[in-house]
Amino acid sequence: MGGISRSNPASESALSAFSEIPSSASGISWSHVNGRSPDMYLPETTGAGCAFLDYDNDGWMDLYLVNSGACDFYNPSPPLRNALYRNNRDGTFTDVTEKANVPGNAYGMGVAVGDYDGDGFSDLYVTQYGHSVLYHN
Repeated sequence: MGGISRSNPASESALSAFSEIPSSASGISWSHVNGRSPDMYLPETTGAGCAFLDYDNDGWMDLYLVNSGACDFYNPSPPLRNALYRNNRDGTFTDVTEKANVPGNAYGMGVAVGDYDGDGFSDLYVTQYGHSVLYHN
């Protein structure tokens, strides 16, 4: 039998509700901006992407967020970029986008995570309007 199972699933009464953590507490200040043009092109109907990954192999999940950006029908000012947030292991995150060289300066749409070369580090494939990009880690 395939899939993921848990030997002792939580009871209905033990399930907890989510609570929102403000950016002032989490350190995640990123906002998605949809590339809206008056002509309403098809790429504008897609949402943004995100992925949890352990990009630095420290055992803590980090966060990569995909944003809209410059393309042939949209040129935002100031320029938009994707963002990689490193988990600080204390409930907060630090923006390491530039340090990790994963800004994704195009009209981003989604992201997939995998270790395509088997070196033990998570790599990113960012889908974008036009040319998508593979980031080797």
